[in-house]
Amino acid sequence: MADGGWPGGYLLGGVACFCAGAGCYYLGKSRLESAGVVRSARRFRRIHDLSVLLDSSSRHLPLVTVSGRVRSDTPLIGQQSGLPAAIVEQHVTQHYLKKTRKKKADEEYLVVKKTKENCGDEHLLIKKEEKDDLGQWAHFSEVISSTKKEVPWNLDDGTGHLEVAGACTADGFSLSLGSEVFEKQPHSCGCECTLKILGLKRTERILQIGAPLTVVGEAFKDNSGKITIQRPRNSGLFHVSSSSIDQIISGLGTEARCCQFCAVAFAASGMFLLGGFALR
Repeated sequence: MADGGWPGGYLLGGVACFCAGAGCYYLGKSRLESAGVVRSARRFRRIHDLSVLLDSSSRHLPLVTVSGRVRSDTPLIGQQSGLPAAIVEQHVTQHYLKKTRKKKADEEYLVVKKTKENCGDEHLLIKKEEKDDLGQWAHFSEVISSTKKEVPWNLDDGTGHLEVAGACTADGFSLSLGSEVFEKQPHSCGCECTLKILGLKRTERILQIGAPLTVVGEAFKDNSGKITIQRPRNSGLFHVSSSSIDQIISGLGTEARCCQFCAVAFAASGMFLLGGFALR
């Protein structure tokens, strides 16, 4: 039965590799297209220059890139880090060790006795002997609390400021680590306990006031003179990152090359497995 199952394994493995390769290929193609879109975006070194152009145009530009530093009139103060921030996320994670005991069935066989039938054939009566695994302590973690606070904020470069709408949903956006503290709380339920509590990890991630950000998106100015950058109305590229525009383009290119390499590797593996299936 084992030999008969191998050809099917070759076939399924080959098909799976080709599907994975196709996924990597299209992901790399998407990253390469995104790099081209970012490269073609109109760059503004100053927010004031963007404001002037929006006044002279139709108060709308489809795709621009501009940089500034995070500011807020009502900043938050991180409880753990003590740093001023526009966004504060706090997570409390419980860490513990858990011991699982599994039975190793069909691992050993014990011969009970030999018997002979009338025809003279000899039979062995065997009994499956199951042994309990001694068990190992495995590390687990579970988020038991999570909170997020955000205040109105914008970007400022000294020549003007602009709002970033929906920054948390943009590509490349991430919060920096403000503080991480582990509180030991070792205890168990007794000598036979299968659970040992190690402690709590309190993590605070923030968008710090003064942090540099680069934004690629659609820009417009309303009647009050406020400039906003957001995701394009055609659901195009919207990128918010602490990296410079050149670093963003370089990073997308690197991701595209990695995806292309993985696509070739998966395709080669798929051909090898399907070749093995054909030879069976």
